[in-house]
Amino acid sequence: MFQIRRNCAAAGSACFVTLIASTALAGDGDLRIVTLGPLTNLAQTLTGTDLSERIEAVYIMGGAVDVPGNIAGSPGGPQDNTTAEWNVYVDPAALASVLDADLDVRLVSLDGTDNVPLTTAFADHVLDVATAPPLEVLAELLRKNDYMRSGSYYLWDAIAAVAAAGFPVAEFTDGHLIVDVSEGVTSGATRRQDGQANAAYMTRADAAAIERLLISVMNAT
Repeated sequence: MFQIRRNCAAAGSACFVTLIASTALAGDGDLRIVTLGPLTNLAQTLTGTDLSERIEAVYIMGGAVDVPGNIAGSPGGPQDNTTAEWNVYVDPAALASVLDADLDVRLVSLDGTDNVPLTTAFADHVLDVATAPPLEVLAELLRKNDYMRSGSYYLWDAIAAVAAAGFPVAEFTDGHLIVDVSEGVTSGATRRQDGQANAAYMTRADAAAIERLLISVMNAT
């Protein structure tokens, strides 16, 4: 799988579209997709295809529903956009398309992940206990990049993976979500609206449980 991903990275987005579609079609309907960036490839895959019965759920690291976004202050982002989360902001139309695709969509949004910053205490614990290679890699990253321990980084992607794996470490709230696809100062904003639920978004995450689980899994021998 790593080789396939590396080849796709060199070939471009069309390769990822083919990979997602072929994986879904080859499965038995239990496929869970985890996205850690913009949804462009997934949206392109779903366009003109009927894969909803082949995909159990899509876990999206993205969105900010009832909390401010994280664009302002981010390098390369508009400083007057205070509502959007970065992954959605990059391609808001893609999330809008996925929300319309009749899938079980779960946003691992800033609403929940804001509760799980990468704290100095967690980083120090990782440095103290790391013995297995996966956790040693994380320890090395933390050791060489002090800025990661500044309190402005969060365990976004790790939370998405843990939630998709089915661990009960977070709560999701159903809602009808829409995305601002305009090019204005609210581009990429994810909002609740009256209507039938088309997604769920993370409203609470158990930071202590997530930290314990990550260390346990990554430090297993």
